[in-house]
Amino acid sequence: MKQIIYLILALNMFVCKGVQAQEKFNSIKDTILYKDVSSSIIMNDVLLVKHTDWDSLFSIPEHPSFDSEMNDTISKKILNEINKRKHSIGDTLCTSDIVYCWKPYFEWLSNIDPHYSVSLIVPSKYHHISKDHKEIKERKDELINLATTLPVSLLNINDTILIQTSLVENLKKGDIISKVDGIPIDSILKYNFSDRHITFMALMNFFYFKGVNPKYRLDLIRNGKPINMEATSNVNTYLCMSRLDSEESTESSRCFHEYGAGYIKLPKFYPNNSRLFKYVYKEILKFKDAGYKSVIIDLRDNPGGSGHFIENFLSIFINKPEIVISKSEKVKVSKYTLNDNKYLRNEVIGQLVEIPNSQSSIPFKLNHKYFIDSIKFYIMMDQGTASTAAAFCNIVQYNNGATLVGEPLRRNAYLYGDIIDGYKINVLRSCLLKPDAISTTISELYSLAEDGILKPDIYIPYIAKQYSTGDDAMLFQLLWNISSDKEL
Repeated sequence: MKQIIYLILALNMFVCKGVQAQEKFNSIKDTILYKDVSSSIIMNDVLLVKHTDWDSLFSIPEHPSFDSEMNDTISKKILNEINKRKHSIGDTLCTSDIVYCWKPYFEWLSNIDPHYSVSLIVPSKYHHISKDHKEIKERKDELINLATTLPVSLLNINDTILIQTSLVENLKKGDIISKVDGIPIDSILKYNFSDRHITFMALMNFFYFKGVNPKYRLDLIRNGKPINMEATSNVNTYLCMSRLDSEESTESSRCFHEYGAGYIKLPKFYPNNSRLFKYVYKEILKFKDAGYKSVIIDLRDNPGGSGHFIENFLSIFINKPEIVISKSEKVKVSKYTLNDNKYLRNEVIGQLVEIPNSQSSIPFKLNHKYFIDSIKFYIMMDQGTASTAAAFCNIVQYNNGATLVGEPLRRNAYLYGDIIDGYKINVLRSCLLKPDAISTTISELYSLAEDGILKPDIYIPYIAKQYSTGDDAMLFQLLWNISSDKEL
């Protein structure tokens, strides 16, 4: 009885209102209950008791493409898979179960636009859930200060989970995780998405909010040998993630003298990229002065960010006065985009409207004084390269400014522009789940991509065995190619 506590009237009211906005997402027979979740803090998960099948998919009219890409055949196929998964679980679904059921639709949405992803709102007894989740957002810091987690980031290579960065002393880069608290990793991945890079906390939170515990029992494979250990962390989630972000999200450079190459890691772009541009420009000139003929720019796991100063970055690689990067740029008009674009009017809400050239990047002016010659540039990318970083890869490849190396980007990773916070979009309010971002603009870009997939000029795949040593196999494969003076 303690696991299922009681129905909360306020929550029930908010869910009923959410039903009307979600095209009958829940039937009137649905009930919302609370369930205790054992963790380093006392948490309550939301249980959806649903006796009927889902008969419709929620729509996102604020997005420029989702509705136009959907049709009855696709909708029926996705709903059949959703309800098939529901039948395998039963009528009572935790948030993790709802994620599992609705993964086919989430994956379809992110295949159209990788900006769309979902994350979990970690619940707490300290939170009252309102219809717009304001209390959850406002009390987030309180929750973060109470919960602990492991400061570890992971690499997912064909469902083999390896440690990429660890601030826990006894967990090593390259360790393969086979079980967590006795749970096989494939059972955990069933509730997760196939992201290339993920934090340990995010991985475990999708599995019934197990990501905020102070202690875990891990079954690992290290150097080909199985080992068992207990990993603990007494640091709260905010500090864990802050330290991990600091470890991974600081740009850095290295000299590979024996390969005749310089290397610059750019983990992200900023709202103001002037400092970052000066850093990159200065480092490349250092490499050139040292006699290096090759420079590697690493944009793997770069989620993008602002396009501020992007014309200066491109000027380093492309020796042209200007370039045209897109044929057209369009915005989906909604209440969220109306106020940000003065040329839009109320009467066009719901329409996809072309952005005037005066407000877009057509054409794109470059600055010749920043062009650096006598250097061959290589840009590393992977499925974690997104948004502005993905668009950057697309532009330099199309204009022969650099050689792309790594694996193909996610479909349409370079295509969409401005976004709005997913908190503003009313979808799946019957669980502790939120979309992270919704794109509002779409560009018809000049590109060498095929079916929306931007491919590298030099394909170097991720291979789990190579990364289990703790080395960066893709980087060293590229360096070997450079030093061997092969035709790339």
